[in-house]
Amino acid sequence: MRKLAARLLIGCLTVLLSASTSRAGQLAPKTPLPARTNVSPQEAQGSTDLLWRTEPTRLFSVVGLKFGVDQGGDLTLSGRGRFFAPFGRRSALQVDGSYDWYHDSRDGQLDVALLNRVQQVQVGLFSSIRYVNPTQFETGRALSQVGATVDYAFDHGQVGVYGTAALRDTARLDVDRNLRTSSFSTEASLRLVDQFGASGHLEVSDRLQLNGQLAILKPAGRSRTTGGAVKLAYLIAPGWALTAEGDWNPARITNSIRHRFMIGVRLGEWPSTRASLPARSRPATSQPAAESAPTRPMPIEIPAIRYQVLSRRVRDGNTAPVADAGPDRVYDDGCTADVTLPCFVTVDLDGSGSFDPDGEDDVLAYQWTKRSGFATNDTLTTVNADGSRVRFQARPGTKYVIRLQVSDPFGAIGIDEVTIEIRSRLP
Repeated sequence: MRKLAARLLIGCLTVLLSASTSRAGQLAPKTPLPARTNVSPQEAQGSTDLLWRTEPTRLFSVVGLKFGVDQGGDLTLSGRGRFFAPFGRRSALQVDGSYDWYHDSRDGQLDVALLNRVQQVQVGLFSSIRYVNPTQFETGRALSQVGATVDYAFDHGQVGVYGTAALRDTARLDVDRNLRTSSFSTEASLRLVDQFGASGHLEVSDRLQLNGQLAILKPAGRSRTTGGAVKLAYLIAPGWALTAEGDWNPARITNSIRHRFMIGVRLGEWPSTRASLPARSRPATSQPAAESAPTRPMPIEIPAIRYQVLSRRVRDGNTAPVADAGPDRVYDDGCTADVTLPCFVTVDLDGSGSFDPDGEDDVLAYQWTKRSGFATNDTLTTVNADGSRVRFQARPGTKYVIRLQVSDPFGAIGIDEVTIEIRSRLP
């Protein structure tokens, strides 16, 4: 199933990239702008912006592959794809797909966003679904969320804020096969973590682009934490870029901070934020009616679904406890010839070595029984609160047999017997 999903994702990204390349040629302007002579630098800049704004809207797609190491030095891989299709004069559809390979999990996410932009402000609504498959479980499960983002574009980039809320916030996983015992198993579930954060895109130069994202997270059962990423892209040729990325708490949230560093390559178009802004310096004679139209929508960074793996111990059966009454023993009575009264020996029995294989959660009950050697009025006196230790007075020349029975809360029992012999020194 995982191999099939990966192949489908790669196939879809390839088709989208091919489609965008062919569509770009089909959507070229049929009527070029009239050429002018003696154009000032300000007018030339205005013409460039005008060309971007008046040519037909274009779709584009990008794909990327990165690899690196995580906090434990283990290999991690990441594949990304994006399809961006403007429609109308200020709206766009964005579809992102990703696959992340961690040493302890295999995750895939699909995002769909609708964007609408007026001048330099853009609002977006998105929905995401993520399939999570931790390696210690036999199968994975899916989580989903919705979110909204508001972005502001400036000369060299854009900044924005976003928030997410769960659609499906929990999903039960199979039993952890690494923690299964005869009586217990560990039942686990996925829990989605809502986010509120900020993102930014900065075009440092014509070749260097910087992206950042910071999220505030409130996982279940622990204090607030953060997650985020810093990404660099360096354009080496048209449609090609080298990338580097560092992130922390990228998806799975644990008690310790998870992080990774990756490098890779990106293939495909990526429109300039500056090109999507309206021209500021343009002669009045060159201002067409379209100048007041909204500017083009921009792609956004859709946050990855972040989640926890929560677990609880589930009893699948019960194992009988093991009773331990202590070793068999032989005592000398210590009596001498001048003693006329019976010489008794004080004997202590200790059954605290008994245990339950199911763990300390099963509290044992102790029951001592006189089996042989005891007179009618002989008694076993409990020494401690739980009854695991008893004491009795033994007569010389007698062999005693005592039985210890321990039981757990579910009625399973364990039995052990101990023999105590008192030897007399007197003939």
